[in-house]
Amino acid sequence: MHKASEDEEQRGLRVEDIMTRHVTVISDEATIWEAATSIERRGVKRLPVVDAHGHLCGVVSRADLVRVMGRSDPVIRSEVLESIAALGRDTIGGVAVKCLKGTVTLSGRVDRKTTHEIAAKLAAHVPGVLKVQDRLEHEWDDTKMKFPTPAPDRRHWASRS
Repeated sequence: MHKASEDEEQRGLRVEDIMTRHVTVISDEATIWEAATSIERRGVKRLPVVDAHGHLCGVVSRADLVRVMGRSDPVIRSEVLESIAALGRDTIGGVAVKCLKGTVTLSGRVDRKTTHEIAAKLAAHVPGVLKVQDRLEHEWDDTKMKFPTPAPDRRHWASRS
């Protein structure tokens, strides 16, 4: 077969003709270790990730796993500390951070509940953090505060003072 007829034949192909029909997927609740094992055993480079309803919600690749698994606990801990430092040293000075196998534990006391919540979210977004154990306490819950509404300005906009 010559080149022109090969090109014509390929142009008529549909995705359906070349796709993999028996796809291995992994749950979004699986651990990265389960994903790595599945990738290794099946000899694939990527795994589709599905939710509890079987809907595709992402893809995890070998590179994704290496990037996360290749980070040491001291590096992760240092980056979590750097990340939460954005909240202010006086605000998070009482926070202790530990990291073991990618699981970060935050403990200690902060002033407000919102500071508490933000610190936990910042820690969770550091690359290599697999889980955050939130053992922080806060002095007061500022999420339930009621602020007085300002009194309406009784001066007419066109009036002169």
